[in-house]
Parts: sequence; structure tokens; C-alpha cells
Amino acid sequence: METLVFFGHDVFIRLGCAWLAVVGHVPDSRYEMQTMVAGVRLSGVVAPLLFESAMNSAIYYTWVRDCLLPVLRPGDVVVVDTLSSHKSQRVVDLLESAGCRALFLPLYSSD
Repeated sequence: METLVFFGHDVFIRLGCAWLAVVGHVPDSRYEMQTMVAGVRLSGVVAPLLFESAMNSAIYYTWVRDCLLPVLRPGDVVVVDTLSSHKSQRVVDLLESAGCRALFLPLYSSD
């Protein structure tokens, strides 16, 4: 279990609270998107990063290379969801070059 690193990210949208309180809605240009990405081990959170855009394959690759890879150990297994921007052979190759491997979760099914 110590070798597992779970990858996750979430998107936060900060609305203009004053607009929401006063007029009941937020005009289109009055919000900011922030995404937080991190790895989680049994020992805690590793490689957290907060940025102001949606996740894409370029940002994911850069996060793995610059933030996650330095805290991984040979033999670690990085558990990854199946979002298309996460299913990158470049990232798999990067993890394998460090002696780690990616384990992709199965597709979600509500059945």
C-alpha cells in the first residue's frame, strides 16, 4: 500500500459573490476557474498544484514531470482516472523511466 499514489484533480469556480447576492445571478465575465491537482499517499498529499484554467494534457504532463516525479520512488504505482487528458503515452513513458507505473481505473459504469 505504501507504493500507491492516487492522482486527482478538481475544478473550483469562484463566482462574484456580490453579484450573486445582489442580483441573483453572476454575469458571464464575473467568475474565475481554478483547478487543483495533487497526488495522495497513505502518508498524505504530495505534489499539490493550483492553476487558473481547466486541466489539459499539456498541463498534466508538466505537473507529472515537474511536481509528481520528484516525489515518486521506484516501484510506486500511480492510480489514474480515465479522463482523456490523463491517458497520455508520454506520461506513462515518463513514469516508467522513473521505475514507476500507471494503473488506469476502469471506465465508470452506473450499472
